[in-house]
Amino acid sequence: MGSLPSCSLLLASRDCEDNSDCSAGAACSADGLCVAMVTEQCDYAIGEVGDPGSVTLGALMPTVGGNRDSGIYVRQAIELAVNQINSAGGVGGLQERNLAVLVCNDGGDAELGKEGARHLVDTVGVPAIIGPGFSRVLIDVAEEVTIPAGVVLVSHSATAVEIRGLEDDDLVWRTAPPDTFQGDTIAYFSTYPLLLAAQSSASPDVTVALVFAEDAYGRGLATHYRSQLSAYLLPLSGQLVPSFPEVPYDSTDPSSVAEVATRISELSPDVVILVGYEEAADILGSVSQIANLQDVAWFVPDGVRTEALRIAFSQESDKPEFLFGTAPSSRTDSVVFQAFSDEYLSEYGQGLVAEPQTWTEHAYDATYLLAFALASVDGEPTGQQVAAGLSRLSDPEGSAVSVGRDFLVSATTVMGQGGTLLVHGASGTASFDPTTGDPQNADILRWDLRSEGPGNWVYEDCGTASSYSAEQPLGSPDWCAALCASSAGDDDDSAGSDEEPCKPDGVP
Repeated sequence: MGSLPSCSLLLASRDCEDNSDCSAGAACSADGLCVAMVTEQCDYAIGEVGDPGSVTLGALMPTVGGNRDSGIYVRQAIELAVNQINSAGGVGGLQERNLAVLVCNDGGDAELGKEGARHLVDTVGVPAIIGPGFSRVLIDVAEEVTIPAGVVLVSHSATAVEIRGLEDDDLVWRTAPPDTFQGDTIAYFSTYPLLLAAQSSASPDVTVALVFAEDAYGRGLATHYRSQLSAYLLPLSGQLVPSFPEVPYDSTDPSSVAEVATRISELSPDVVILVGYEEAADILGSVSQIANLQDVAWFVPDGVRTEALRIAFSQESDKPEFLFGTAPSSRTDSVVFQAFSDEYLSEYGQGLVAEPQTWTEHAYDATYLLAFALASVDGEPTGQQVAAGLSRLSDPEGSAVSVGRDFLVSATTVMGQGGTLLVHGASGTASFDPTTGDPQNADILRWDLRSEGPGNWVYEDCGTASSYSAEQPLGSPDWCAALCASSAGDDDDSAGSDEEPCKPDGVP
C-alpha cells in the first residue's frame, strides 16, 4: 500500500473503549483517546493496517538517515511477502485473515527504536514486530518495551552474541544466526594470511588489529573472533605469536570514523578485522592512500556489505588486494533463495540492482514464519501464542514446506490443525534453538568485490565458506569457496588434498 497521505496524521481525538469505537486508521489508546496508527515515524503501511479483516504486525528498521538504504531494501522484502500472502488468500489456519505490517523508522538509534516500539505496542497493539535490525537497538527495545509487554520480536539481522543471553520469556527470535558462527569462520580463515606474514618477516610475531564499531554487534563479534582465533592458533604456538590491539570507534561520529585508518596504520598490522556498517566503506576507501595498509589481509563481516562499499573504490588499485567478506547466507546453494530473488528483482530491481541486498531474504523469511505461527492462533493473537507457534516451525519430523505462495495454504492448514512444520526459507532451513530462539544451523557465505570497469563494482558470491549445525557446531570449512577458487582448476600439486583440494599447506 505504501505511505499514506499526510492528512492521516490529522485525526480528531475522541473518547473510546476499544478500537471499534475509532474511525478507520485510528486506535484506542490506553488513556481512551482515538489516535492515528500512521504517524510521522511510523509512516509506511503494508496492507490494511488496523482493519478487522487483517492481522497487523509491526516492523522496525532505519528508513531515514545514514542507513536508510538497508532499511528500505528490507521493507521491500517484507512487502513482497505480505503481498504474496494476501494474494494467495491471506493467513489461513485458524485466522483466515489478511496480513498487514506497519513499518516504523528506528534510524539505527535505540531511543528512536523504543519510541517506535511503544507506538506499535501501546497504540497499534501488535503481537509481534519484525526487527529491529541493529543489535544495539534490539537489546534496548526488547528489555524496555517488548518483553515487559509480552510482544514477540523476530530480527532479520541483529546478530550480536549478547542477544542470546536476554531473559526474554521466549519472545525474542532471530532468522539471522548469532555471530558465534561468523566469528568462527573469519577466525579459522585468518590463520592462512598470518602464516604467510610470519614466513615473509621470518618472525613469529604477528599483529591482528581488532577494529570495530563500539556497540553490541561490533565489540561482540570482535571479541568472539579473538577468542576463536586464539584457539585455532594453539597448534601453531611455535610458529605464531599474535597480539590483538583494539581500535574501537563511534560509527555515528564522522570525526571518529575519519581517524580510524590512521590509528590502524600506526599498528602496522598483518590482519585486520573490521566490524562496522556503512561507515566502514569510508575506512576501506582510504586504505589506498596509506602505504602499510595496502597489502594487509582485511576481513569484513555482513555489516560492511553495503551499497556504500560497492562505490568506495574508483579503480582496482584502490581496493585492498586481500578482502575477505562474509555474511550468514545460503544464497549460492538455495532454490528457495533463487525463487525469492527472481520475484524480488522483478518487483523492485528495475534494472538498478543485480541481486537482493544483504538480509532481505532473512526479513522475507521472518514475515512468512510469523504468518505460519499466526495460523495456529484462534482469535486475536498474543505474543506468547505467536512464540508458541514459532516453536513449531523447525521440527525435523514436521511437514516440509518452503516460504512462498506455493506452500502457504498447506503450511497454514497444518498449523491450524495443531501440527508442526520444517520450513525451508530463502535464508536457510528453520532450526530454532528452543531455549534461545536462535538458528542452530548457519551457512557463512564468502564474498568479494569484482570490478566491471572504473568505479563499477559488483559483489561476487564465492560460495559457502563454512556450514554449521547442531550436529556439527565447529563447522565444515570449504577452502575453495574461501579462496574464491575452483577445485577443478587448481593445478598446484603442493596445495590441498583430495578431501580439501584448495587448503593451503601448513594450515591446521
